[in-house]
Amino acid sequence: MERDEKTLAIKRSVELLKQGATMLSIHCPKCDSPLYKLKSGETVCPVHGRVLVVSRDEELVRISLESILSRLEEKIASRLSLYLDLVEEGNDEEVARKIRLWLDVLEGIRRVRMERRATGEGKSQ
Repeated sequence: MERDEKTLAIKRSVELLKQGATMLSIHCPKCDSPLYKLKSGETVCPVHGRVLVVSRDEELVRISLESILSRLEEKIASRLSLYLDLVEEGNDEEVARKIRLWLDVLEGIRRVRMERRATGEGKSQ
């Protein structure tokens, strides 16, 4: 998220809290911002305003898992970027082993998402 987008998300979050919304412990699977529960019971994201209806525990788990997978991908991408710098410096095969390991994890995330879509668990609302 860009700096301006973060600022807008924070302002919108403050507005939601002032209106009596409750910040939830789960994050939006699209943008990783915290989700808020309105007094009406609806769950919203402060970034894109999309309402995510969480009517069952299974849906809550699905949204949480997608958020975790997205955050994990970001962390791995950051780590791979660091390893890329080490490769450019001519470091050893240990760096290559670590890169392969993290790429395997990314592949695992991709497989989890594909499997969830195939079983209908990863449907967007």
